[in-house]
Amino acid sequence: MNKKFFTNLMCFVLIISMLLTGCGDGGATDSSFAGDKTEKRDTVTVVEKADLPTLDPIATPDRRIPLFQIYDTLVIDDSKSENGVAPALAESWDISDDAKEIVFHIRKDVKFHNGEPLTAEDVAFSINTSIESPFTTQLTSSMESAEVVDDNTVLVNLKFAYNPAIRCFSCPELSIINKKAYEDDPIAYGREPIGTGPYVLKEWVSGDKLILEAFPDYYRGEASIKNLVYKIIGDASTALIALEKGEVDVLVNPDPSSRQSIIDNEDFAFYECNAYANNSIAFNNSRGIFSNPKVREAVSYAIDKDAIILGAKEGMATRVECAVVPGYTGYPENFKGHPYDPEKAKQLLAEAGYPDGFTVKMKTIDSEIYKKPTEIIQEQLRKIGIDVEIDVMARSKWVEDVLTNGDYDITFWATIGIVDDADFCLYSQFHSSNMGGNGNFSECNIPELDDLLERGRASVDENERKEIYAKACEIIRDNNVILPIYLPYRQIATNKDLEGITVNAALKIYSYGWSWK
Repeated sequence: MNKKFFTNLMCFVLIISMLLTGCGDGGATDSSFAGDKTEKRDTVTVVEKADLPTLDPIATPDRRIPLFQIYDTLVIDDSKSENGVAPALAESWDISDDAKEIVFHIRKDVKFHNGEPLTAEDVAFSINTSIESPFTTQLTSSMESAEVVDDNTVLVNLKFAYNPAIRCFSCPELSIINKKAYEDDPIAYGREPIGTGPYVLKEWVSGDKLILEAFPDYYRGEASIKNLVYKIIGDASTALIALEKGEVDVLVNPDPSSRQSIIDNEDFAFYECNAYANNSIAFNNSRGIFSNPKVREAVSYAIDKDAIILGAKEGMATRVECAVVPGYTGYPENFKGHPYDPEKAKQLLAEAGYPDGFTVKMKTIDSEIYKKPTEIIQEQLRKIGIDVEIDVMARSKWVEDVLTNGDYDITFWATIGIVDDADFCLYSQFHSSNMGGNGNFSECNIPELDDLLERGRASVDENERKEIYAKACEIIRDNNVILPIYLPYRQIATNKDLEGITVNAALKIYSYGWSWK
């Protein structure tokens, strides 16, 4: 019998049965709930602030929450373990004495969403494809290749001994993809992904929503929440209203001005921690008006960081002085950036040849996270004679223009380090080899800095690395490559009846452990 016809027939029979039961007992609730008048919820709706460019984790620099549900990685973060990770698709691993090889032992009970078993071929292919991608440089530049050892073993060769290497494999850019499906059509794969994660993509309505459903053959068991709906709501006020009305259940990083009202609302639960997201003003160092270092320096003195934190984040952020995130291995303690000095900024601007200032376009993402600080920056630069025209863009267009093509003069952006090591703040973002869409979107090219970054990532001496990264931060500051502003809080507001929520600094959000009370 046709499966669809059979399903429809059964639904019709069930409906008739329910109607007859209701008529027979004067409108009582469905007896199938055995006296429980509240149907168990099986859907969670999450606000996603912008549409995704792709669901191919290797083909975008934009890490997004749905990727953590569709795909699995070889390991997963675990702060309690020695290496900072716990087994996932790899049930164990061995690191060679010279720390230049990692051997992963792959689980034997894992299936892809299309029913195919996970193989070592899929794992090696995924890693090698990621290594070749221009979007994964931050994580894979230490990696040479991956090769199949046997049916359930994969060897990863590193270019040099790299301390954070194993932690890289917990990141979505190194998610495991289906080799056959990806090779057949890598473009289509971005719209019809096949992972091994706890959720399968069911529907994607561009600009509106993504619907994921629990994968029944997930190797850890089917998820408690059967349906995940990612509703795209770009406006912060609209998103909060949707949460208050119960139209959505989870709101990640709500507008800071709503923090206290959310905490005070007994219908909500609220979670927060510091974020590994260095919010900075970025300049195009290689072309346009900010290729002039004096102009960049003038802006650095014109910016009142504390005023931006107060105005854009309601004071809920940590002031940042350098390009390394506080708390990372290699963070230079007591480092100081340029002070706020608008008179010196005007002097530097005159020395640069712009005594009367100039007009410049500043591209920003259509989100309150970026628009608010951009507007405050606009006002602060106006005071020294720089007229900023704000160009508000869809996230996908901004990513294409700024991160991929370097087509901008000045912008405001949060660089997220998902491995807590200074190398992840610095190498991909500032090494000249990563210019042209590979992470160095400020188009920074400083040979002395390149040398330091190469030495820092290859060293296994933590004291030496700390000295190297302190000097690197000095060079970035003195050349005014970027201007770090603040580290925000990572926040999640949810329906109070949703359990299993965790929040972390790198915004790695896994829905597998969620459940309704």
